[in-house]
Formats: sequence, structure tokens, C-alpha cells
Amino acid sequence: LDIVDGNKFDVNQEKATGTDGVIIKAGQGQAEYQWKKYTDMCDSVGLPWGVYWFVDARYSPENHKAAIKNVFPDGNFGKLGLWLDIEKPLIYMPDFVYSKLPFSYYKPVESVWRGVFAYTGKYPGMYFGPGSWDLIMWKTPKSLQDEFAANCECWIAHYGVSKPDMRVSWE
Repeated sequence: LDIVDGNKFDVNQEKATGTDGVIIKAGQGQAEYQWKKYTDMCDSVGLPWGVYWFVDARYSPENHKAAIKNVFPDGNFGKLGLWLDIEKPLIYMPDFVYSKLPFSYYKPVESVWRGVFAYTGKYPGMYFGPGSWDLIMWKTPKSLQDEFAANCECWIAHYGVSKPDMRVSWE
């Protein structure tokens, strides 16, 4: 279950209907979202949780890393961990506009991924849809894709299909 502040969320109903865990949007770029109330709700009924951070190409990797470290100084991202959300900052943004953003494509994502590991000793997972990966990560060298797959989980947003269209080394 993916939760963003403002979504309707009844933790008791989720627990009763067998939800395995909740991933909550904790921030985007250099901005922290309202996430703590959701983790507190999950804790109150024993529902595992984790968080995700939207890697926004309008902000430098340094801003992302500083914000994540500020929000989670002890590296406690819950039982389900931290996930980097890889997509365009605005869903309807044309690809050519995305390409002009100051921190577009794979290198800033890699920097945030490595930066989180540097201070926590844990790699975050990666959360993306097939189209987002194809746009943002397509120039990632195969050796780096293999490194990602060897060190972190993949949560692929490919809903309404019997089998998600996986990418590269996670296949």
C-alpha cells in the first residue's frame, strides 16, 4: 500500500483486510512531507511500514541527501526501508522538458542511492514504472544496473497486469 499525505487511510481496516505493509511518501527533493502520523498509526496496530523519497530532477543530489539525513538522522526507515521514487516531477511533463531539468537522468539518482548508503550502511530500494526507468535510467551502464540489482530491491509500479514488465538486472 502506497500512502501520500492526504490519502484516505484507515489503518485498522488495512490491518483487518490483510495488508502486508505500507510505504509512505516522506519527501520530495528537499521537502519533507507529513509522514510521521502514518507511521505512528501503523505502529499502533503492528503494521510494517517503510518510506519513499521522490528523487526530483529539479533539485541537486546534495539537497536530496541532506534532506533525507535531516529527516532520518538515525537511518530508521522502518521495517520496509527507504525507497527512491524515480519518475518525472510532474506526471504530465513532456519528456523533452524533463531532459532540460538540471539534475535529470541516472547520475543524480546514483548519487542519492550511494549517499544514503554512506551514512546508513543500507542501500535504499528503487521504486519506478517501466516508462520512468526507460526515460530516466536508460543510459545507466550495465555494470551499474547489475550493482543496483545486487544491492537493492525493486518495487516496480506496473499495475493491472499479471506480471510486471521488469527492467534490466532485476528480470
